[in-house]
Amino acid sequence: MADRTSANFRYCFYCGRWMPPADVAGVHAPNRRTLEHLRPLSRGGGHSSKNTVFACARCNAAKAAHTVEEYRGEVMVRTGAPVVFWGETDAASAPDPLIATHKQRGEHDAPDAGPG
Repeated sequence: MADRTSANFRYCFYCGRWMPPADVAGVHAPNRRTLEHLRPLSRGGGHSSKNTVFACARCNAAKAAHTVEEYRGEVMVRTGAPVVFWGETDAASAPDPLIATHKQRGEHDAPDAGPG
């Protein structure tokens, strides 16, 4: 998995969406940054750094109390395609993950990530 101690706390582990800091006015609720447990607390997961990532509220709610592999299976059923979450890709390890993700998707205008 990607280094979760880097600046990647700004990007959703699952979809790669940029998540603005919580104190930014007008943050749309689905883009809100949440602490996500890879192995849910209800299933024996803990609060260690190895079990936690940041995810947007939308992905966190969709994963619910599933493990990462169960959630991956659900997404595969919906999309009919293999699933690699953004935090598991090389883009997540790039010096500027937002730009790398947009290039990977073929997008030309990446949103401004704001100050450091």
